[in-house]
Amino acid sequence: MNKKKFLYHFINIDGYKTNDIISYVKNINGLGATVCFDLEDSIKNDYVLKQKENIVKFIRKIKKHDYKFSFGIRINNPKSKKFIQDLDFLKLFNKCFSIESVFIPKVKELKEIEIVINKLQKRNINYEEVIPIIETKYGLNNITNIGKASNELFNKIAFGHCDYNLDNNYFPFYHQDSEKYWNWIKKILTAIEPHGKSFINSPLLFLNNDILFAGMLSKLDSISKNKYGQISLTLRQIKLCSRSKFKAGLAPAIYFTEKKKYAYYIIDNYKKYKANNKSIAIEPLNRYLISPQEFKAAKKYLTLYEKS
Repeated sequence: MNKKKFLYHFINIDGYKTNDIISYVKNINGLGATVCFDLEDSIKNDYVLKQKENIVKFIRKIKKHDYKFSFGIRINNPKSKKFIQDLDFLKLFNKCFSIESVFIPKVKELKEIEIVINKLQKRNINYEEVIPIIETKYGLNNITNIGKASNELFNKIAFGHCDYNLDNNYFPFYHQDSEKYWNWIKKILTAIEPHGKSFINSPLLFLNNDILFAGMLSKLDSISKNKYGQISLTLRQIKLCSRSKFKAGLAPAIYFTEKKKYAYYIIDNYKKYKANNKSIAIEPLNRYLISPQEFKAAKKYLTLYEKS
């Protein structure tokens, strides 16, 4: 069965012409996905500042369009020094548009979510939902306490597997092709679904691996009791979400079984293909998105390997 899904699509608008990005955003919204911007400080600070400038220019240009845009924003955790700056930005954004979704990264306990909601309300920032993201070992261990919170506060919980892998010192990272990944997801579902909450799945970094993406959705269909969600990184992935049937099975995503070789693959390709002022790299042959978390984990592994 293909359940209807909550869809969230993260983009950056650096380098886009206004008319092009308006067309792209309308296309994404038309496919049922909320277009999301990212302000989290895991991205390089100078890039975030540029991203904010571009977003402000963009929303000021499109606010007169006769179209109901759907936007979401990932802010910083309330313990971050950047959190207050993000609130100021949300207030500015709100002058043009209401905010559909506010993502809160690296949530470890319910108190952090309550702080964000309180601050949003005090500043009269209009939004539809907050979505905490579980990305740490502590957060997943505390998922039962978070999951049983009132649905009036929030009714969706997302998972960020790159930060979670890094926080647990895993290398290579466990992705959606691994049994370990799905054990994490089952733990989250067991904790939140009895309380009526929905799960939002971590993005797939293998951008052209349609078989893996479809198999991932098939897996979510089979283990989720409630309506679930998916974060996407490409238009291709969003279109795959609209298919009525998914091919069963999960195609392998890891290319090297030897850890040392894989570590060099991650490090070399990250350095070679990382765009200026951005924290990610896309290896072109396999269209694999290399995160800064995996780059950091690969360097740590080689350091330990060379010392052993």
